[in-house]
Amino acid sequence: MSRSNKRFINRHLLFIVMAGKKTHKKAHEARASRHEPKKKEWLNTKTKSILAIIGIIVLIFIIAYSNRMTGPGDSSIVAEVNGQKITVDELNDQYNKLVSAEYKAILPKAFFLNQTMIPELMLLQEAEKKGVKASKEEAEEFISSFMGQSGMTREELDKQLAEQNMDYGEFVEFYSKRLRIIKFINGTLGIPEVTEEEIAAFYEENKDSFTLGNQTLGLEEMREQIRSYLANDKQQQEIKDYIEKLRQDSRIIIYLENIEEDKLPGSSFTDTGSPICYEGGKPIIRMYSTTTCPHCTWIKDTFDAVAKEYMEKGMITAYHWDIDTGDNTLTDEIESSMPQGEIDILKEYNSQGGVPFYVFGCKYARIGNAYEADNDLASEKNEFISVIESLLSAGQNEDQPTS
Repeated sequence: MSRSNKRFINRHLLFIVMAGKKTHKKAHEARASRHEPKKKEWLNTKTKSILAIIGIIVLIFIIAYSNRMTGPGDSSIVAEVNGQKITVDELNDQYNKLVSAEYKAILPKAFFLNQTMIPELMLLQEAEKKGVKASKEEAEEFISSFMGQSGMTREELDKQLAEQNMDYGEFVEFYSKRLRIIKFINGTLGIPEVTEEEIAAFYEENKDSFTLGNQTLGLEEMREQIRSYLANDKQQQEIKDYIEKLRQDSRIIIYLENIEEDKLPGSSFTDTGSPICYEGGKPIIRMYSTTTCPHCTWIKDTFDAVAKEYMEKGMITAYHWDIDTGDNTLTDEIESSMPQGEIDILKEYNSQGGVPFYVFGCKYARIGNAYEADNDLASEKNEFISVIESLLSAGQNEDQPTS
């Protein structure tokens, strides 16, 4: 089976895990009888990793939030969602259990809180209003079914859970809460319909991916997997839209001062003491550079990529000015001069005149690169994301002046 087809089938399996849908029995049995050796191979390889399951759950905002009482230690509050508190201990516990080490470099706690725990808690609150429940017995049945499909033993499961600092009891609680959200989403939004035309079009577009050895699998063999895959994509968009509506209707307070990010070596942004500035209701992110500055050249693609990603989501306004040419590199046009307002910002916050210079939301500024000595662009990206997320979180709690 080709690598791309394995990825496709793995996404299908993860949709079954996420949406609580069972594989169509007849199609499953037919595939098993024809391709059993290969099927077992990719099932064992792709579905044994609890880390992979948890990673996908994080990315689509349906993480099971622990409601356990705060134990000894710091019980400061990092957020309130419609009056329900999220503590520092709960944030740290969930972050350390659900975000693997390789993702911590690009997923700061502020981002995890704002984009994962808060949306998930809003969904749990809505499920509570509708009286949607999910028992531990249902969760154990679900886990047992998954283990049976993947060929995973209880010993293997316990070993992988231990690597995530979880035990089986916590894992059952994790899934009982998660199943509660799945029930609520399916009951509220329903399972999206996928037409035969959409299935056929997707198959034709990706036909080269559906191979087993030198054989191309036919549409009939792939129909149910494609249907589930497309339904999953539709449902994820509906979930995101629904969460955004919940945000608008909810009272959310975030206490950024209580969020202690894992410290990285090197310099970082400083607080200018200015209020956050906005354009069109979005915080303004700026970078100033020159075309002859080697430090600017080293960092520019990383900054531009982060800025464009947030701009495409409609979350920020961003500028990257080459001072010597007057061009904003984030636009397709080639500008020849900087607006006076942008020059004034540069003078106000950068009296030293060094580049590269960053001013994020008028509130945070930095001259130079923090991690260039180690050639560590990943940490630079992490810091950009962390500061932007801090601005976005703070923006939910204050009026938005323009600048």
